[in-house]
Amino acid sequence: MTARTGSLYMLLFRVLEKRGGLVVFAPMRLRLAANRYREPDLMLLLNQADVRRGASHWTGADLVIEVLSADDPDRDLVRKRAEYARAGVPEYWIVFPEDKAILVLTLDPERSGYSCTTNYCNANRSNFST
Repeated sequence: MTARTGSLYMLLFRVLEKRGGLVVFAPMRLRLAANRYREPDLMLLLNQADVRRGASHWTGADLVIEVLSADDPDRDLVRKRAEYARAGVPEYWIVFPEDKAILVLTLDPERSGYSCTTNYCNANRSNFST
């Protein structure tokens, strides 16, 4: 876990701990389909007792967070976005560490994918590809 991921983890942990939720970080696996897994940087469940929570992997999550990979941004922006949508993950956040920004995507059943809900920005870059 990187320092940036760790800071976000601690923030989410503090919020969810009080509300009965759970946040975990890689290498916890998320099953997307039969024999298809990903290890999101962070993922969370709003209820610790959720039946999707397993010891070796989760079968679903309420939110998945990925920190944009500098070596292959399309992996997070395109491939993982499509995979998480097909798996029915309701919300997907992509963190842009260089821009100090987060792209918040919400599953849109009418589009069979994600819609951009919000860009939380603390930088000059304010228009992300949606």
